[in-house]
Amino acid sequence: MLLNGAKTEYGNLSLKCMVQNRKALEFYLSQGFEIVSQVNDEFGGYYHMSFGAQT
Repeated sequence: MLLNGAKTEYGNLSLKCMVQNRKALEFYLSQGFEIVSQVNDEFGGYYHMSFGAQT
């Protein structure tokens, strides 16, 4: 899986996930990502998520 390769190669990862995209949020949480913050904007907002030493 591409995500597992990135975890192995880089260790610390971060991403943005749209608040309305519940399936993506559930996927990233199941892969060990944690929500760092939430930003509200004109598009419905997003979560800033991280994996690795930052979490």
